[in-house]
Amino acid sequence: MLQDVRQRAPEWILTQRYARDILTAVIERRRSLTPEVRDLADAIRLPY
Repeated sequence: MLQDVRQRAPEWILTQRYARDILTAVIERRRSLTPEVRDLADAIRLPY
């Protein structure tokens, strides 16, 4: 879902706090990250 938003409005998703919060929660709960999650984290400029 976030990947769809990113593809449609990449400049918009950078400013969305909720997107960062969701992705932070995903990253904190996983032992290893999928390439898709890493790609989103890079796009949102979120360290992992």
